[in-house]
Amino acid sequence: MGGGGKKAHESFVVAPAPSPEVMFDTGASVSTGVVAAPSSPEPTADGAGVTDEEPAVLDEEPGAAGVRSSPEPEADAEVSQSADLRPVIAPAGELANDVLTPVPPDPTVGDIRGTPLLVGGADLDDSLATLVSYADPAGGGPHEVLMATVDPEAEAKLYESLALSEQQLVAVKVDKEVEGRLPADQEHQLYEQLATVAKSVNHHLKAGDAVPDHTKQTFAKVVGELNAVEAAAAGPADEAMVAHYQAATTAIAYRLYPDAAHPTLPYEAGGKVPLVTPYETKATVTVTEYVPAPAPEAPEGLLGAKLRTATRIGATVGADGSTSWDGKARTPGNGKEYAVDLGDGFSAVYRPYAGTDAKSPDFSQRGSLELIAPQGAGHGPELVHRLGQLNLVNRPMTAAEGEWAYLRRNVEAQGLDTKVGVKKALAEADGLEDATTELLIAERAHQAIGLSQPELVRFAKQLRLEAEAKALPAKVSLVRDAVAKASGLADGTALAASAGYDPTPRISGGWLVWDRFDVGAHRAAARAPFAKRGLTHRVTGGNVVELFRNGGVLASTERRRVMGIPGGKGMSESADMKSGGAKSVFLRVGAQPSQGPTLFWDDPTTLMRRSDWYAYSSDHFGSLNSQSGHSTSGLTRNLAKVAGFNGGSNEVMFKHGIDLLGDEAPSLVRCTSAAQRKEVLAVLAAKGVTHLRGKPVEEVIK
Repeated sequence: MGGGGKKAHESFVVAPAPSPEVMFDTGASVSTGVVAAPSSPEPTADGAGVTDEEPAVLDEEPGAAGVRSSPEPEADAEVSQSADLRPVIAPAGELANDVLTPVPPDPTVGDIRGTPLLVGGADLDDSLATLVSYADPAGGGPHEVLMATVDPEAEAKLYESLALSEQQLVAVKVDKEVEGRLPADQEHQLYEQLATVAKSVNHHLKAGDAVPDHTKQTFAKVVGELNAVEAAAAGPADEAMVAHYQAATTAIAYRLYPDAAHPTLPYEAGGKVPLVTPYETKATVTVTEYVPAPAPEAPEGLLGAKLRTATRIGATVGADGSTSWDGKARTPGNGKEYAVDLGDGFSAVYRPYAGTDAKSPDFSQRGSLELIAPQGAGHGPELVHRLGQLNLVNRPMTAAEGEWAYLRRNVEAQGLDTKVGVKKALAEADGLEDATTELLIAERAHQAIGLSQPELVRFAKQLRLEAEAKALPAKVSLVRDAVAKASGLADGTALAASAGYDPTPRISGGWLVWDRFDVGAHRAAARAPFAKRGLTHRVTGGNVVELFRNGGVLASTERRRVMGIPGGKGMSESADMKSGGAKSVFLRVGAQPSQGPTLFWDDPTTLMRRSDWYAYSSDHFGSLNSQSGHSTSGLTRNLAKVAGFNGGSNEVMFKHGIDLLGDEAPSLVRCTSAAQRKEVLAVLAAKGVTHLRGKPVEEVIK
């Protein structure tokens, strides 16, 4: 969940405001205990790490810094009727202070991990963005790119910023969550037609007269449509629906066209057609939808866009472990993407959720967004700022928003959203924002007098964002209390004071993670059910040396693409892109490995304290997409269930990746030979790494 929950997909704020450079000033740190962006490492040695599912890259364990303070905004700033209507980054009210992850103006060029950032609100998935500064292969200035995934509920806002045609539409396939009747049933009116036929047949059977021809014609029509739906079935849900209605057509056919095996029975003696019921389910289905094509001309205030086949940045990993890109090279992908001109040499690339089905486009790329700066250094703050041009929140996250995101992540990870008290609190939290918005409108209605239509829209967005800020402390308190009681504690104060409660995100490689307070508070108890088993990952191709040479981040398939590591390095990459598993790394529950190359964590809670993992007891390719051919049935985030996994094909997925050199380092790295062990130790020595999670490297590398 993002910082503002699933509702607060709010946009930018109104001028006047400081410049991006002022708002993202990374001045003296203050001692608050909140994590800031990591310091950038020196380039690594040569080679590209390769694992069976996730190769990788990192340099050194990142250190944590304090929060950087930002200047106070102008008091009681009002809307200027002549203000520049371009989005600005100045947060309103309380949001001007307490930045959680300042945007570095000078990220290390070629840092393969990138710099993780938290953006305010809920427009980005997990509110997470990554700033990557690619080295230029020709020796020129760097190419800086901000990467994130747009939340599905924020996509409509992004579309509103683009010049898209309302008349010209492009047919695409889209995976859609439905509850009730399936789209194919509703489109062809299968239930309605079969129910009408059944009623007519029963009426005439009861009357003892002939079924009229028009009923038979309707029956033939619906049978033909059902056969067509069967031929086009896009997954298990459609197939189950077809089977349900085929049973009804068979029952009707026996009455209309009896034979020796199925003679006509009197209505009262079993001849009545059984009641036809609609097929209803809850599932992900693939349907045809239509996305708007780019408009021939971009009206004033909207951004020009082109619709093209999806791509990925064509970066390259160098012999020193750094990443480079010439600003132009791209590798082919699947599906569609919008290429957007932001002006002044800035551009964006967005892959919509529509147009991603299970058979062709990559599920793992849905909603992915790139903001690309003109060549040169120092564009990071401006890239975050320009999220506002796409109607997305464009300011760093605050500590208060961080706690809200932390609570929401724990609600999902611990399954607390099934608790009545938590459900009620989340609903009331949304109501607090609505009430605060109405109050602000009443207080400031006079400021809207004389504003143009664009200024009124912008003014309304400012009020909503300010309402979010003002309501946030009460929302956090309300949900914290509910979560505490659902966890067996007296109230939110007790929860905040408990041992495992820590709403500060941790840096892990090139991303940020929040921990689960249920695991953090009871590490020993959470560890106990695993006995002597732990978590293991097998490295393919003997590439454990390259893995550590590149810095030691076990990176997901999609992360590897960002880093510039080519395809074919991991197992089942294409299938994982369809299933959604390509956004995570894969581990298994098992005994300590006797052969290498493998990584092993003897204490699973080292990793499973994170709130972003999910698991299956058998191989599902990390599926988050039930239409990929890999079911999502059995997905769990329950630690006790995972401890009970016995099958050799079980899988535990961790989002983005794992930092192998920081506080998530493995307890054992099993090499294939003494020569390989010597190489790994030499690589670590060259990096100045003497210990892994408190143990001498010689005791970890075997």
